[in-house]
Amino acid sequence: MKKLLLRSLLLLCALIVGTSSMWATKYISYNGNTQDTETTITSSNVSSGTAGKISWTGTSCTYSSSRVNIAANGSITFTASSGYVITKIVIVSGSSEAYYGTWTSSPSVTPTTSSGTTTFEELNANSVTVTTSTAFRCTSASSISIYYTSNSSSPISVTGVTLDESELSLAVGESATLTPIVAPSNATNKNVSWESSNDAIATVVDGEVTAVAEGTATITVTTEDGSKTATCDVTVTPAPAVSATFDFTTNDVWGFPEDEKTVPENTYSNGTYSIKLQGSTGNGYYFDTTNNNLLLGKSGATLTFPTFTFNVKKIVVYGNEGASGSVTFNIFVGSEAVSTSATSSKVTHDFAIEEASQAAGTKYILKVTNNYNMRISQIEVYGYETTPAVTADGWATYVTTNPCRFEEGDAYIVKSASDKVYLQSVTDVPNNTPVLLKGEGAKTAGVLPTASAISNELAISNGGSIDGYVLAKKSGVVGFYKWNGGSLTSGKVYLPSSSVSNAREFLGFSFDENEVTAINEAKSQQPTANGQYYDLQGRKVAKPTKGLYIVNGHKVIVK
Repeated sequence: MKKLLLRSLLLLCALIVGTSSMWATKYISYNGNTQDTETTITSSNVSSGTAGKISWTGTSCTYSSSRVNIAANGSITFTASSGYVITKIVIVSGSSEAYYGTWTSSPSVTPTTSSGTTTFEELNANSVTVTTSTAFRCTSASSISIYYTSNSSSPISVTGVTLDESELSLAVGESATLTPIVAPSNATNKNVSWESSNDAIATVVDGEVTAVAEGTATITVTTEDGSKTATCDVTVTPAPAVSATFDFTTNDVWGFPEDEKTVPENTYSNGTYSIKLQGSTGNGYYFDTTNNNLLLGKSGATLTFPTFTFNVKKIVVYGNEGASGSVTFNIFVGSEAVSTSATSSKVTHDFAIEEASQAAGTKYILKVTNNYNMRISQIEVYGYETTPAVTADGWATYVTTNPCRFEEGDAYIVKSASDKVYLQSVTDVPNNTPVLLKGEGAKTAGVLPTASAISNELAISNGGSIDGYVLAKKSGVVGFYKWNGGSLTSGKVYLPSSSVSNAREFLGFSFDENEVTAINEAKSQQPTANGQYYDLQGRKVAKPTKGLYIVNGHKVIVK
């Protein structure tokens, strides 16, 4: 019996030893003692060093024979050798110590704390950084223990995946790259696949999302190991309105000198816009018939744009693959740069114009700023109009100076007013077209080269007497009110009486042919001297009898 018991105890010990040998522990005690056969820490390598299976980097405030004081907000990074991972870190400070602080880790693991000991477990990472949160003084640590094990024999499974962005907003044609973050960071298989819920709206290839058409789509990333998923919601908006395009891939309309440098300033036109070209001394510009683009060089060479009737937000310059990768250039107003300098005309560059230099009528100059030639295939100019602020009443009239693209819900026209005045939302509006603006504050509309004509009952006053209705607010109600027949300031918007079948004093407007809004609800009311009564056709009623009327924008039942 005793032999059997002894044999069992020996077997148990063997199992414990065998299990322990799977783990190796390096103690960082900062006291000059060797804590295991793989590591010797001395005062000369307490801040950084390599020993055995673990290397570490970091800084300390001071070194003593019994502890190390980590700098305020200081950190130490421990890195395992190839084939090993760090599984656990134990930091012993002591709760009663004057410089005791708290610790965080990267990768982030919620630690357990007890009596001044902080323990991070299930790290499973090749590299771990621990950071003290003490902001103004050192944090004292009497020992730091790092546990590591070999990862060569068994794979580390994926536990989850996230994306660096959960939402994206792109205009048609724009792209953005999503980055998957697989956990743990040392997972054996980090392969992922991508999918879009609607390829007609947005596509995805290896994380690169491209906006195809207006709408919404969801991008999903899935890990090969464990089928863990994460998603990103993509909203695709219409492409920004290009206000003016200068195409230099053909010389049919410009008439540039071909294949021979010209230095003096000359003006060239495409029939819509004129530009000026100026070469630098000893260099110049010409149309390259081999590469089909405009060559401009070198330092000091300029392309001067015409002045535009709209504010300019951005100028995009398209290069050519065969161009110089070293040339630098920028957009100037006079001698002052108004954007960020670009390098290489092999690729496309977006020049965002400084806000103070965006005003209509500004003369912009594209200038080469070093001793290389640049090649230009095309230039796009993005402009906008800003309307006067809409008041708290929520409605205003506006006449576009340029063809404009409004945001959905910002601009409305009167589509028909033969029986009822109703409104239709519009986005693309031709120049010199009157619209109603809805909401509060100024509206920003992108400028278009052209916009198709739209049927609109609204008219623009020439400064004379008019017969019609103007937008106004009376008795708290915004709508079209009958004009008194006198002259109306030039440029003001009105609704001609000819658009209305019956003579009325007030016209409430609607978003639908069959329902007049601005009339909220019906109330029972006896005739009162407060407020003017109108019938449902908008005619003023001096002595209302029984029936349904409009008073101060409300339906009122007179009994």
